[in-house]
Amino acid sequence: MVTFQEWLRLQWEMMWGNVERLSIIVDGNQVDAFLLKPTKNIRNKGIVYLHGGTFDLEQNMLNRFSDAFSYRTMGYHVLLLKFPDEDFPVAPNPNSDVIEIRDAYHMIAPLMRDSLPHSGMTMVGMEINIITVSRGGYCGLLAFKDQHPLYNKIVCFVPPLNPDNLQWFNQQADWAKKYLSQCKSPVYHAHRGAYLGLENRMLMIGGQLDTLCPPSINSQYFASLTGCKSYIVKGYGHNASDSTAGRTQAMEFIAGMI
Repeated sequence: MVTFQEWLRLQWEMMWGNVERLSIIVDGNQVDAFLLKPTKNIRNKGIVYLHGGTFDLEQNMLNRFSDAFSYRTMGYHVLLLKFPDEDFPVAPNPNSDVIEIRDAYHMIAPLMRDSLPHSGMTMVGMEINIITVSRGGYCGLLAFKDQHPLYNKIVCFVPPLNPDNLQWFNQQADWAKKYLSQCKSPVYHAHRGAYLGLENRMLMIGGQLDTLCPPSINSQYFASLTGCKSYIVKGYGHNASDSTAGRTQAMEFIAGMI
């Protein structure tokens, strides 16, 4: 019979075990992240996870990123990327975030190579994907536009993509307005064909009840411009990444099942 202490230890190892803080320098740029390492059913697919908001990644990690931990449980290496504004006195900036996303590949790829089991699993067919939530979708799609040779697919939950819609833009928080104004948006680039040929590698997931980033203005609209896949989670708002339906769509898309 398992004692309470043993059960507690097993729960801790299941959720927190194999969480490693990382920091590397790539071409003079410091990249910081947490790596969630799978312990069973290990796949040769990894995920760079781009969170929303401006909070510190380390605070209340388990509750904030239950979705990322669930992907780890499924056998994926998950890299929780820390944006520069978390550790340094700088304002959130999509341009610097894009550089972080580019360099994150060079962090996770060798770590996956070194940790993959030798039972027939090799670097051949290894894939790194991107999953984003809210803010992460803005810089994630900007990075994917140019860095798609590095990354296989991108899934964006409730992304803010369309600051050119002034009625929506003017309702955003001050930090978000500043963030979205510092470079041309994914919608801007989509209008100019920047995502041609990438439509089968992008999935937009919106929340039916999302009033912060309504799908019709953001995720669905971007999908209509690019021809990529779009999915709306019924009964959810800006918390669509917490839904079983949304996570299932994301995993099936990355696995090539849809």
